[in-house]
Amino acid sequence: MRQLDGLFWPDSDINARRVLVEHVSADVDVLLRHVNGRRLVVQAGGNVGVYPLELKKHFEMVWTFEPDPDNFACLWENVGGHPGIMVMQGALGEEHTRMDVENPQPNNCGCVRLTEGRAVWVVPLDSFPVAGLDALWLDVEGTELAVLKGAAKTIERYHPVIMFENKGHHRHYGVEDGDIEAWLGERGYRYADRSGNDEVWKHG
Repeated sequence: MRQLDGLFWPDSDINARRVLVEHVSADVDVLLRHVNGRRLVVQAGGNVGVYPLELKKHFEMVWTFEPDPDNFACLWENVGGHPGIMVMQGALGEEHTRMDVENPQPNNCGCVRLTEGRAVWVVPLDSFPVAGLDALWLDVEGTELAVLKGAAKTIERYHPVIMFENKGHHRHYGVEDGDIEAWLGERGYRYADRSGNDEVWKHG
């Protein structure tokens, strides 16, 4: 890893740093337009910590999940021990299982996706003692629907604002276009806003 502008990044990354740093403030601003509470935001994947650190400026507590070992090593250096940020190595999903990670674009540390294997833990958010969830932000490269299904009870209880990246990566996991939106709509959510490729959905 190497340190640039005060943050550690994987040695192989060329592309993610510029995009993340340039867009983080605007993306968080869009989310905050729609969030009333400022207790807990769950954010996945954490990457190297750019978004968790920005979100902590506005929320009492940030939980962040990152499955990739190289990204997590940087995330821990950048965020580990930061008051109010809980860092977990692993991925959110529909059920307890184990998978591997791969990156089809090695020069972009933001393109990590899950594949068959047993290298990293995958856990449902519903298995955690969540209290007062105000926002759920997913940048999980195509596994959005699985994460939502694994958080269904938590979502039903707290109706957090949900923000997720929609770049078509869900097709890699057999999820059809519109399936995520349909799942949210069935639970009383509606499209509210967007920032680039990230959509914001609110309950009610």
